[in-house]
Amino acid sequence: PIANPADAPSAFRYGVTPGYIEAMGIPLRRGRSITAEDHANAPPVILINELFATRIWPGEDPTGKFIQVGGPESPWRMVVGVVGNVRHEGLDEPEKMQFYVPETQWPYPDSDMILTLRAVGNPEALAPSAREAIWSVRRNVRITGAAAMDQVIGASLAQRRFPMMTLGLFAIAALLLAALGLYGLMAFTLTQRATEIGIRMALGAQPGDVLRMALRQGMSLAGIGATHQR
Repeated sequence: PIANPADAPSAFRYGVTPGYIEAMGIPLRRGRSITAEDHANAPPVILINELFATRIWPGEDPTGKFIQVGGPESPWRMVVGVVGNVRHEGLDEPEKMQFYVPETQWPYPDSDMILTLRAVGNPEALAPSAREAIWSVRRNVRITGAAAMDQVIGASLAQRRFPMMTLGLFAIAALLLAALGLYGLMAFTLTQRATEIGIRMALGAQPGDVLRMALRQGMSLAGIGATHQR
């Protein structure tokens, strides 16, 4: 019981049919899933996620307990199971309190529904058959589209992929500019020391000695630059 209804915690509600939890591969942590026995005339039941369970019943087993969702006029529902937390809106969203109820036991029908199919092989090959199966039941249903789970995940990652690619391109450009700057500085320095290098070679210095001297000077400049950057 909550003295002030305004203080009641909120959670995201999902109306599902039997088999959805299994089709999506959502792990069942405790109790059971929603089955065909949970029809409109059966006692109201509810599935909650792990975050819901730990916040409402910390340190307890919530299965078998009763909770009321949707206001004082709503029926009391028995918690029949606990499932894993799911990021429904995107891979970068924080974990949220969630619960699942049988779609037939929710008094306010959803205007939009999603049909989930678990396939062996290419899931996109099932799209035409799925459309025909839906239209065979109700021809006027508007189907907005179909996508494989890989595509859904890819769309979620795309929002991060572009800025990361842009950042990577800028990093590569900065590295190239730094390399060109170091090359130009080394070329200028060696040109200024051409007379010195000629005298060294005249006195017996080997080409390898001159090359090592140039590399040592270049690495020293690069090391000083890197230290200053840090």
